[in-house]
Amino acid sequence: MKPQHPNEVPNQIWNLTDWDIAMLSTNYIQKGLLFKKPATLVDQQDFMENLLEKLKRSLSLTLSHFYPLALVAESPTKPKTLPLILFSLIATSTVMEPDSSMQLWI
Repeated sequence: MKPQHPNEVPNQIWNLTDWDIAMLSTNYIQKGLLFKKPATLVDQQDFMENLLEKLKRSLSLTLSHFYPLALVAESPTKPKTLPLILFSLIATSTVMEPDSSMQLWI
């Protein structure tokens, strides 16, 4: 699914903070809307095709506004693995090597 107006979508990199990365693994809130089925339904197939077309158009319009949130996450091609010591236990963790494109937050 692509945005309805792809020319309006900015093509930029959004660097994530530690908080953003932690939130990627949390469960998202699921919400839905229930609509009453039309009483004068003549053909079930026409109803489903019409409904699916409206849902596709709605999602396409939504992506026009929120396309940066439909991201493709990338990591460095050769991440370094460094030892990480936690409470006298040794584990390994893959960390991203800082470079000039990263912003420092102090």
